[in-house]
Amino acid sequence: ATTENISTHFLILRKSYQEWKQAIKWFRGHAHLREDAFSIETYDEVEKHFQNLDNLLYAAAGSELEQLRSIHEILEEANE
Repeated sequence: ATTENISTHFLILRKSYQEWKQAIKWFRGHAHLREDAFSIETYDEVEKHFQNLDNLLYAAAGSELEQLRSIHEILEEANE
């Protein structure tokens, strides 16, 4: 891996981590029972934050799957 690839990967991870933290903070602030109804804007935010979480989880699962495929390939080569 080149320094440029590592830097790019780090920036992507950092951005994803920040988005994850923002989503968790938002959900924690809206997760408890309330006496007042949520505003219409809140429903738009719910959709946005769920989409962000979905994207982040998909990326994490994809990364994990790639690692498993790499390990599988290495094991197949070693067992030949």
